[in-house]
Amino acid sequence: MSDFAPVPGMEFEAPIVELENKIEELLSFTQTTDVDLSGQIDELRRKCDEKKRAIYAHLTPWQKVQIARHPKRPLVTD
Repeated sequence: MSDFAPVPGMEFEAPIVELENKIEELLSFTQTTDVDLSGQIDELRRKCDEKKRAIYAHLTPWQKVQIARHPKRPLVTD
């Protein structure tokens, strides 16, 4: 779905994970039914992008350390 992969165990990412799960649910629902929810999905994607920007723009020093030291973080070689 997106290039964002939340790092497990980061509480500050919970709102992002929640929105992305809701988007996945709606996408799954639209694939199994003939209901068009593209407007709602687009709105949730927009909200998710805004939430990511807001959260990552205001990380505490400790949260930055948690991300930098997480074993599953993206690396230059990825």
